[in-house]
Amino acid sequence: MRRLHIISLLLLLPALTLMSCAGTSGEQASLDTPQMEQSPRGHVAFFFTGGMQYKDNRLAYGEFIYGYESAKKSLLSEGYSYSYHSKLPLEIENGGLTLSFGAKNLSQAAGLVFIKSNGRFRIVYGIYSGADIVKMAREYFLRKP
Repeated sequence: MRRLHIISLLLLLPALTLMSCAGTSGEQASLDTPQMEQSPRGHVAFFFTGGMQYKDNRLAYGEFIYGYESAKKSLLSEGYSYSYHSKLPLEIENGGLTLSFGAKNLSQAAGLVFIKSNGRFRIVYGIYSGADIVKMAREYFLRKP
C-alpha cells in the first residue's frame, strides 16, 4: 500500500503539469490516447473530472493515472480501444454515434465507461488498478447481452 502511494506521488507531478496545461489552453489533456476508431471488441472511456482544487483530488488523480497507464497497453493487446476525458460533458465516439454524459448523468467524478460496439454501455465509478480495469473489461465485453 505504501509503495502504491509513493508511486502515485511520483506520477502526481507530471499529471498535475498535464492538468495545468489542459486548464490554461481550454483543451483536454492528451495522455498519449491513441487516435483510433471504436474497436469492434469494445471501448473503455476513462474519466476524471474532479479538478485539482483539493489535496484529496490531486492524490486521487495520481492513483487514477497510475491505473490508466498500467491498463492501456493490456487493453490494446486484448483488442479494446480507450480514451481519456477530463471535462464535462464526456463526448465519447462510438462508431458513427457520439455518447454524451453530462453532470446529471454521472454521480461521481472518476470512473470508466465500458461501451460495446452495439452502443450498450456500463458506467463504473471509482479508481482501480490496471489489472482490475482489464479484468472488468474482459468480464463486461465477453458477457452476452
